[in-house]
Amino acid sequence: MGARTLADTIVRESDPDTSHEAAAVTAGTLRGVRLAVLELFDHIGGPGLSGSEVNALYEFNRPTSGWPKTAPDSPRKRAGELAAPTRGLLEVVGKQTGENGTPERIYALSAKGRKYLQDQTS
Repeated sequence: MGARTLADTIVRESDPDTSHEAAAVTAGTLRGVRLAVLELFDHIGGPGLSGSEVNALYEFNRPTSGWPKTAPDSPRKRAGELAAPTRGLLEVVGKQTGENGTPERIYALSAKGRKYLQDQTS
Protein backbone atom coordinates (compact mmCIF):
# COMPACT_ATOMS: atom_id res chain seq x y z
CA MET A 1 0.00 0.00 0.00
CA GLY A 2 1.35 3.44 -0.99
CA ALA A 3 1.55 6.59 1.05
CA ARG A 4 -1.78 8.05 2.12
CA THR A 5 -2.70 11.45 0.77
CA LEU A 6 -4.71 14.18 2.47
CA ALA A 7 -7.67 13.19 0.28
CA ASP A 8 -7.39 9.63 1.64
CA THR A 9 -7.85 10.91 5.18
CA ILE A 10 -11.01 12.85 4.27
CA VAL A 11 -13.03 9.92 2.86
CA ARG A 12 -13.44 6.22 3.57
CA GLU A 13 -12.50 3.60 1.02
CA SER A 14 -16.16 2.54 0.88
CA ASP A 15 -17.39 6.07 -0.02
CA PRO A 16 -18.70 6.61 -3.58
CA ASP A 17 -16.43 7.88 -6.35
CA THR A 18 -17.99 11.34 -6.14
CA SER A 19 -16.83 11.63 -2.52
CA HIS A 20 -13.29 10.69 -3.53
CA GLU A 21 -13.34 13.29 -6.32
CA ALA A 22 -14.63 15.97 -3.96
CA ALA A 23 -11.97 15.04 -1.38
CA ALA A 24 -9.21 15.48 -3.95
CA VAL A 25 -10.47 18.99 -4.72
CA THR A 26 -10.84 19.81 -1.01
CA ALA A 27 -7.31 18.58 -0.27
CA GLY A 28 -5.91 20.93 -2.91
CA THR A 29 -7.93 23.83 -1.52
CA LEU A 30 -6.76 23.12 2.04
CA ARG A 31 -3.11 23.26 0.95
CA GLY A 32 -3.77 26.52 -0.89
CA VAL A 33 -5.58 28.10 2.05
CA ARG A 34 -2.84 27.05 4.48
CA LEU A 35 -0.19 28.65 2.28
CA ALA A 36 -2.34 31.78 1.88
CA VAL A 37 -2.76 32.04 5.67
CA LEU A 38 1.03 31.89 6.08
CA GLU A 39 1.39 34.60 3.41
CA LEU A 40 -1.19 36.69 5.26
CA PHE A 41 0.89 36.51 8.45
CA ASP A 42 4.05 37.29 6.50
CA HIS A 43 2.56 40.38 4.84
CA ILE A 44 0.54 41.70 7.78
CA GLY A 45 3.10 40.73 10.41
CA GLY A 46 2.81 42.60 13.65
CA PRO A 47 2.60 41.13 17.12
CA GLY A 48 -0.07 38.63 16.08
CA LEU A 49 -3.57 38.11 14.76
CA SER A 50 -6.61 36.58 16.40
CA GLY A 51 -8.64 33.91 14.65
CA SER A 52 -11.41 36.38 13.81
CA GLU A 53 -8.84 38.84 12.42
CA VAL A 54 -7.38 36.06 10.25
CA ASN A 55 -10.86 35.35 8.84
CA ALA A 56 -11.60 39.03 8.16
CA LEU A 57 -8.20 39.85 6.64
CA TYR A 58 -8.24 36.73 4.49
CA GLU A 59 -11.64 37.64 3.04
CA PHE A 60 -10.64 41.30 2.56
CA ASN A 61 -7.38 40.44 0.75
CA ARG A 62 -8.57 37.36 -1.17
CA PRO A 63 -9.95 39.13 -4.26
CA THR A 64 -6.64 40.87 -5.03
CA SER A 65 -4.26 38.17 -3.77
CA GLY A 66 -5.36 35.19 -5.82
CA TRP A 67 -5.97 33.15 -2.66
CA PRO A 68 -8.51 30.31 -2.90
CA LYS A 69 -12.13 30.99 -2.06
CA THR A 70 -13.08 29.14 1.10
CA ALA A 71 -15.67 28.99 3.85
CA PRO A 72 -15.74 32.11 6.08
CA ASP A 73 -14.25 30.37 9.16
CA SER A 74 -11.71 28.23 7.28
CA PRO A 75 -8.70 30.61 7.56
CA ARG A 76 -8.97 30.57 11.38
CA LYS A 77 -9.14 26.79 11.36
CA ARG A 78 -6.13 26.56 9.04
CA ALA A 79 -4.21 28.90 11.39
CA GLY A 80 -4.94 26.49 14.23
CA GLU A 81 -3.63 23.60 12.16
CA LEU A 82 -0.49 25.54 11.24
CA ALA A 83 0.12 26.25 14.94
CA ALA A 84 -0.13 22.57 15.91
CA PRO A 85 3.09 21.26 17.46
CA THR A 86 3.52 18.82 14.55
CA ARG A 87 3.69 21.75 12.11
CA GLY A 88 4.89 24.75 14.14
CA LEU A 89 4.59 27.19 11.22
CA LEU A 90 2.57 29.58 13.38
CA GLU A 91 2.82 29.99 17.12
CA VAL A 92 0.23 30.91 19.72
CA VAL A 93 1.41 34.14 21.33
CA GLY A 94 -1.64 34.97 23.42
CA LYS A 95 -5.37 34.72 23.98
CA GLN A 96 -8.19 37.21 24.03
CA THR A 97 -11.94 37.33 24.33
CA GLY A 98 -13.52 37.60 20.90
CA GLU A 99 -16.40 39.84 19.89
CA ASN A 100 -18.88 37.05 20.63
CA GLY A 101 -17.49 36.59 24.15
CA THR A 102 -15.61 33.35 23.47
CA PRO A 103 -11.86 32.97 23.96
CA GLU A 104 -9.68 32.98 20.88
CA ARG A 105 -5.99 32.49 20.26
CA ILE A 106 -3.55 35.07 18.94
CA TYR A 107 -1.19 33.62 16.32
CA ALA A 108 2.11 34.86 14.91
CA LEU A 109 4.39 33.54 12.18
CA SER A 110 7.15 31.39 13.69
CA ALA A 111 10.75 31.28 12.51
CA LYS A 112 9.97 27.86 11.03
CA GLY A 113 6.99 29.36 9.17
CA ARG A 114 9.10 32.21 7.80
CA LYS A 115 11.72 29.73 6.55
CA TYR A 116 9.00 27.57 5.01
CA LEU A 117 7.68 30.56 3.07
CA GLN A 118 11.18 31.49 1.91
CA ASP A 119 11.72 27.92 0.69
CA GLN A 120 8.41 28.05 -1.22
CA THR A 121 9.51 31.13 -3.20
CA SER A 122 13.11 30.02 -3.87
